[in-house]
Amino acid sequence: MNKILKASLGVVAAATIAATSAISAFAWGPSRTTYTLAKPAPHITFNSITDNHKEVGDERYFVSASPYTGNAANNVWRDDTVVEDGKEYVVRMYVHNNAASNLNLVAENVRAYVVLPTEASSSITVDGKIYSSNANPTTVWDNTTFKSANGENFHLTYVNGSAKYYNTKNGTLRTFNLDTPNNDLFTSNGVLLGYDQMDGKIPGCNEYSGYVTFHVKAAFTSNVKITKEVRLDGTGSNAWTEAVKANPGDIVNYRIGFQNLGSTTMNNVMIRDILPPGLTLVKGTTKVYNPNNPNGVIVSDNIVSETGINIGSYAANANAWIYFSAKVDSIDKLSCGNSILRNIVQANGGFGTREDKADVAVTGKTCKENPPKECKPGIPEGDARCTTIPTPPKLPQTGPASVAGAIIGAGSLVTAGTYYILSRKKLN
Repeated sequence: MNKILKASLGVVAAATIAATSAISAFAWGPSRTTYTLAKPAPHITFNSITDNHKEVGDERYFVSASPYTGNAANNVWRDDTVVEDGKEYVVRMYVHNNAASNLNLVAENVRAYVVLPTEASSSITVDGKIYSSNANPTTVWDNTTFKSANGENFHLTYVNGSAKYYNTKNGTLRTFNLDTPNNDLFTSNGVLLGYDQMDGKIPGCNEYSGYVTFHVKAAFTSNVKITKEVRLDGTGSNAWTEAVKANPGDIVNYRIGFQNLGSTTMNNVMIRDILPPGLTLVKGTTKVYNPNNPNGVIVSDNIVSETGINIGSYAANANAWIYFSAKVDSIDKLSCGNSILRNIVQANGGFGTREDKADVAVTGKTCKENPPKECKPGIPEGDARCTTIPTPPKLPQTGPASVAGAIIGAGSLVTAGTYYILSRKKLN
């Protein structure tokens, strides 16, 4: 199935129409009766004409994308687009009530919806849907796919303010703004479309058709750097590391590094820190250093909340440092034995989610284990008649074995465990 592509659509008063073809995947739906321009539909239905060559060809393939060039006449619409880091793309959705004009049938409550995935992938499919309460079928859909050339993961983010609806009247191209405070085009609310106004009413015939368009920007996930380090409070600037040994009640300092390694500005970067049980944020210690705050600025304690904190926007190569302190719980609140308190930082934005971690090794309380008990046949476990199994006597140890046993004591075990963690991190 070939799809005839419109080569221009934009804000110019007279758009130049050019036709090229691209092979489409069978991504449209639902299966429905089709029509032609010569024999349009006898009822209200959308995007079901198969020979609309002045627009998109087979209207069932009504969603496509083009690199944004700034000149509508240079747009080349395709179903599969290979993305470049930092580049902007325009997505369009054709909207046509196929009812024959002599029937004077007006589609009601016409809305457009877009599903724009936020997770990173090497291939991202953007779905477009058109709904009308009195159409048959009520909803039609299609999609377009963005891919990386080398299989690298990337994100697509909506360019704020770019959602528009275009149609023509008496040969003049008209533009309607579809942007809303909540970006409803990308939610279950959708946005109303129309003809003279966005009131949800579109008459039947090709002259009342239009296009929804919006822009997205591609950002490769490898263009973000996030780091996490820890040190004991009061130690020097050379003490930052990925793992430390601490005692109950100690204060530890954390340092988070963020850098935009890409070529475009990253807006509204969110930093969230996940403290494990056993560590508590020291309130009022969160401080951010960035190009706008070279001397640092104290920010809220929300860095450890579910949403985190917004540390602002970062141009290409710009970076930030975030510091805060946490206190190790008292020994009575810690788990039994030795523990690794793993702290995770997450950075979110147009690049998706990136994370790093730092560890604190602590010695918890000593817990007495209940001695094992033996129950006679027919007596359930936990019954008072069950008897304690005697512990076998220890045999005397001499020579190298006793020396080894002395070395592996409770205190040395934690130290050795910490050194092991540190060495493994350096190796990795």
